Amino acid sequence: KTFFAKLRNNSVIGFYCLTRKISVLSNLFAVGFFMIDSGV
Repeated sequence: KTFFAKLRNNSVIGFYCLTRKISVLSNLFAVGFFMIDSGV
């Protein structure tokens, strides 16, 4: 039970980190696209 609980917690943490990385990358891409679009 504790093993599966630990595994579930690790997968939740990994998924959270992955979504954080994806959101950061998408934000950087949006900022870069906006700068290119505005001609900076």
